[in-house]
Amino acid sequence: MGNIESARDLGQGVYTQSEVDIDKIPNGANSAITDDGTNVTISGAMQLLSEGGWAGLTGGLVLETPIYKEYQFKWGGLSSHTITLICGSYQMSEVVYTAHQTNGGGDYNEYRRGRWSNNHTTHVWSEFENSGDLGAMTTTFTVSENDVSNSGKLVIQETYGSGSYSYSTLTVRCYYGTIAAAIS
Repeated sequence: MGNIESARDLGQGVYTQSEVDIDKIPNGANSAITDDGTNVTISGAMQLLSEGGWAGLTGGLVLETPIYKEYQFKWGGLSSHTITLICGSYQMSEVVYTAHQTNGGGDYNEYRRGRWSNNHTTHVWSEFENSGDLGAMTTTFTVSENDVSNSGKLVIQETYGSGSYSYSTLTVRCYYGTIAAAIS
């Protein structure tokens, strides 16, 4: 393991002192970092860092484990938004989308969870859960081939009508392959 320089690079556990640059790891409110001279022990919740520069989205890669990379994004504004995720020829991710409005109504939060996968020329969005609604906007999910042959694309289209809207979030756990994201 290389030198660990940020919370994004690790999780709970015990690391040798030579693996961790403890001065570069932020200590979250519910976490403890102890250094006994040989090992660094991390317990509780860590404040995870995110990468910037994801083409207009706040967030990015927040966690990397042996089985997946987790990306988290947040955006808002009283307008329509198009979130575009792209991938290579072979990819599989779990996607969780939420949207929130700030005023009353019966369905003022939206939650969706599904599997986005790409296998050369087959592009799939399998929605497992779809709960709630926003009066201020409608949301659609569409998969297709990206501009590069055999690559994939997931487009989340938020069409703003009128009314209160606060923000939306997207969590992507990429189990196989790589992704990129942008907002327009």
